[in-house]
Amino acid sequence: MTKRTVIRDIPDVLAAIPLTLGFQPVESVVMVAYRDDKSSFIARADLLPTASQQQTLAEYLIAAAINNGRTAVVLVYYTADAELAEQHASKCAEVIAAEGLKLTTAIRVHDGHFFATQVSDPQLAQQEPGGLPFDNASHPATLEAHFDGHVVRESRADLAQSLKEYDQADARKIKLELRSRRRSQPLTEASRYADARWLQHRLRSFAEDRRPLDVRDCAKVLDLITDIELRDIAWMAMKERSMVWMDFWLQMTRRSSQLRANDRKSAVALLAFASWHAGDGAMAWCAVEHCLNLDRHYSMAHLISDILMNAIPPDAWKASDDSIFEVFRNADPADPSGASAS
Repeated sequence: MTKRTVIRDIPDVLAAIPLTLGFQPVESVVMVAYRDDKSSFIARADLLPTASQQQTLAEYLIAAAINNGRTAVVLVYYTADAELAEQHASKCAEVIAAEGLKLTTAIRVHDGHFFATQVSDPQLAQQEPGGLPFDNASHPATLEAHFDGHVVRESRADLAQSLKEYDQADARKIKLELRSRRRSQPLTEASRYADARWLQHRLRSFAEDRRPLDVRDCAKVLDLITDIELRDIAWMAMKERSMVWMDFWLQMTRRSSQLRANDRKSAVALLAFASWHAGDGAMAWCAVEHCLNLDRHYSMAHLISDILMNAIPPDAWKASDDSIFEVFRNADPADPSGASAS
């Protein structure tokens, strides 16, 4: 939702949208909201059929722009239904005017063409009823992203499915390693201090060297974060906004694919947070939904869902220090067993 793009013209906007979302939107409204310095963020939602639903969606989108300090809006409607796009654009335009923001333009996109709407440019809509062509494939931003290995999925469903793509041999090794670890090194209260410090150190090491975890360390991390407090220690490790942590927890989510739901949900929830924190709202939503499919009551997934629904900007996040964790308050650092101080 909140990846930054630079607004120059409509072809730039149309190229930036799928690159930012990670998929090609269909039957969607995409809002690109920006401010004077041209920094922007992108939000997407499904198009809705009724006037009351459209009003609610308009209020939600414009509230997101305001919450993130944006003052101007570009609206893009991906649909063949010109009437539906006009209905949505009309509702958004009313809310934008009421809130004192600027509607830069509202366009409809279909079949390689963009069309002006009656709401924002009735003269152009009459002059160019067949729309104006554009080609994302040849846009410099698309070419650069392709060169860098960036993948744009065909749809949101494809993006959600990407969370479940995994190497079967690797996932099976992790499953066996986790089973072996729990037989030989069960997670106990006495070991929690040492485990917590190991987890912190291992995550810091990854942040420095970016090397994928081997099977043993991957299984250990997945085991430790089933403990809620240890999961939160991994959560607080994400102090800086970075794609690094999103990539890390995406790989952990994929590598845990053969484990039981209870052994997978923490990694998926951490992916949801890391994605939101990195500015990738689309991936964050996919992770939230995946996590709730594993456990519909999982509180961290509901928390991230609320953050996304309320369009809270990632810059609002402030990580806590170790003092909030009971495992560090109660353990004696001089005692390698992690036993409580007397």
